[in-house]
Parts: sequence; structure tokens; C-alpha cells
Amino acid sequence: MKCILCAKEIHGENVKWINENSPLCEKCAALTEKKEETSFEYNHTESEKNETGAMIQTVAKIIWILGAITAIILFVVSGVASIIVLVSYLFAVFVSGLLMYGLGEIIILLGQIKDKISTKR
Repeated sequence: MKCILCAKEIHGENVKWINENSPLCEKCAALTEKKEETSFEYNHTESEKNETGAMIQTVAKIIWILGAITAIILFVVSGVASIIVLVSYLFAVFVSGLLMYGLGEIIILLGQIKDKISTKR
């Protein structure tokens, strides 16, 4: 069998078991015993968000609102009677805002992942 930390072949008496599927060699067992357990407390609430991501999401909402208003105004001013033009304007606004909103959500998730990972090694 192999040590789960260093992958060294171990046999017989030299094995320390963490659980039934996790053997350690003598050297790794000594290192893990000396190492203090570091407990990391995650104090991040669900309502607390990364400020940068929240600002990007706010910009996306502004794009949706102002873009929809602008699309309707352009449709009325252009004088084109086709509803396809209005739908294409609104679709472009929706996709642009959705991309910005998704970018903000990704930044928020990355911030939450960063907060969960302990920096002490």
C-alpha cells in the first residue's frame, strides 16, 4: 500500500491509519502529529456580497432599464413599423445586461470561494 501524502510504499508495522482507506508512513504521521490543527471560521453571511460584483450587477440592471427605454425611443423615432426591429433592440439590450450580470455573479462566487479557503498553510 502507499502513503496518501507522499505515495511511498509502506508495509506492516510502519503504517498509521487515519481511517480504513487512508494509510500514512511514519514520516508523514510524525509531520501531521506535530502540525497544529488550524481551524478556519467562515464568517461570511449569504447577504454579504463582494462589493465589486454587486456594483457590476447594479450596472447590468441600469443597462437593462436604460437600454429598454432607449430601444423603445429608437423604435418610435425611426418610424419603421416592423415589430422585429423593436424585438431585436430589446434582445440586444437583454443579452448585454445578462452578460454583465453574469460577470458580477462570477466575481461574487470567486470572492466567496476565496473567503472559504484558509490562507494559513
